[in-house]
Amino acid sequence: MRIAANRLNIASAILAESGRDDDSRRRIALYRGLLGETEDPAGRADRVERQILAFDPARASLVELNGDLAVARGVAVLVPGVNTSIEDSAANTATARRFVTATDGRAAVITYLGGPFPQVRDPTEVFTEAADPRFALDMAPRLVAFSEDVDRVVDDGVPVTVIGHSYGGSIVGTAETQGLTSDRTLFLAAAGAGVGVDDPGDWHNRNAEVVRFSMTAPGDFIELVQGFPGGPHGADPDEMPTVVRLNTGNYDDGRPVAGWPAHSGMLNRPSDAWRAILAVITGDTPTAHRAAS
Repeated sequence: MRIAANRLNIASAILAESGRDDDSRRRIALYRGLLGETEDPAGRADRVERQILAFDPARASLVELNGDLAVARGVAVLVPGVNTSIEDSAANTATARRFVTATDGRAAVITYLGGPFPQVRDPTEVFTEAADPRFALDMAPRLVAFSEDVDRVVDDGVPVTVIGHSYGGSIVGTAETQGLTSDRTLFLAAAGAGVGVDDPGDWHNRNAEVVRFSMTAPGDFIELVQGFPGGPHGADPDEMPTVVRLNTGNYDDGRPVAGWPAHSGMLNRPSDAWRAILAVITGDTPTAHRAAS
């Protein structure tokens, strides 16, 4: 999946930097990190090369495979939300690697930055930048094409789950209207079911047997915009017919997965919610059913 070619792209990006200012030096350090080795999240080796599937700073594109497709029994494509950028991608990589580590490599997770995401640095921008559907409309066709590539490469019988978190939920839902290929689709604290999506009939996944799940923590701020009448990101996937609603449960310290911190906490902290997400990726049906009950 073009890993070798993208190593050349990264090397070229390093050579194109002047290194004369702090921003340039930070980019050089980041790009060198992409070319370096990292701890094997599957624990099968001491160190492994990073697997960059797409890299183009001019297009704000960075796609990375975490894990080994040859041994994985479940593959996920994670599409994140607002404030995502190449420069701030380390957090998304860490999120993906935790799923790989928890399964000893039985899961592989691809972080998908397929273009610019909304950048919200001031709360007042939530209703301007984050509400703008153009990012979803621009990225959706690229995600559709990428999902076809993944489908061709992943072995038959290994399910592929496409996950959209926050604004990424709108990207994934919009891609479903254009022929996304997935075995499972998971909307996590999603801004909506996709631009122009009012009911399940608006989705056109290439896999007619796709199973869709959704999860939003009680009190998550995203509830303020989900399913807003006439809203830019479509209906609320938590309320859509045929979509399996998953409960968030509790963190491992006993506190409920709820409130504003749960927006990212469900993905990054040990909890019932985190294990439910992992269950969808790996096909752990009993755990997923418990989360839906």
